[in-house]
Amino acid sequence: AAKKKAAAEAKKTEEAEEEKTEECDEEENPDGCDKARSLAGAWMQDGTSSGFAGGVVIERAGLLQVADQAALLEGLELCRSCRFLEWGYFTEQIPTAMNSLRMGFWVNGIAATSAHLSAAATKQARYSGDLLGMVWDGTQARATQGDFRSTVSFGVANYSVDAFSATFDGGQYSSAARGVKNGSAFRLHDAASGRNFTAKGNLFGHPQAVGQPPPEMAGQFSITGNNYQAGGVFGGAMVSQSGNDL
Repeated sequence: AAKKKAAAEAKKTEEAEEEKTEECDEEENPDGCDKARSLAGAWMQDGTSSGFAGGVVIERAGLLQVADQAALLEGLELCRSCRFLEWGYFTEQIPTAMNSLRMGFWVNGIAATSAHLSAAATKQARYSGDLLGMVWDGTQARATQGDFRSTVSFGVANYSVDAFSATFDGGQYSSAARGVKNGSAFRLHDAASGRNFTAKGNLFGHPQAVGQPPPEMAGQFSITGNNYQAGGVFGGAMVSQSGNDL
């Protein structure tokens, strides 16, 4: 049931993207109509089922590009050690844009509450996990896996992502987010090697004991560059913690 709800929410979240996609006129675009852009969405509620979706919209996509979905997804994983997160893959034709496809991933879970974050004040946690995303490089769509590491410090009213470093499809990105209100999502941005990386995420799961940091982190990301679009999700688990009373 949770997976069906997450898939439905991912689809609903991306409905607004349909209005932004216009059909390609081959006469006006002699260089071709295979264009793409990244997509991103989120549905969040403090302490309840929350999630993110990310991927790409490929205009005038050929069906052969995504015919073998089993091969496309073979070997992909998102945080094998996570207990509070689920993830999945979606692909569908956009009704308002002929031959255009939405392709991407979603991640869904139980969000940590503001009370969980406040109780972890003075603590610091380190997270490690995976990125799963769709890439369009102007010729074909492909699924790619990366990894990330992050350090988060907690306070009574706010938390900070002190460091977030990600590796995906040959690129390396680093960012931070300071003074994020407890219960709110964090946002990240970096520019490296001619590409722009943006991400939005949240903390998930119930701590094993009162005062400990949330055990998991997840969100969505997008990467844009010259003739390059990528989008997907990330998810990871806490690997260590430090601070008072530990």
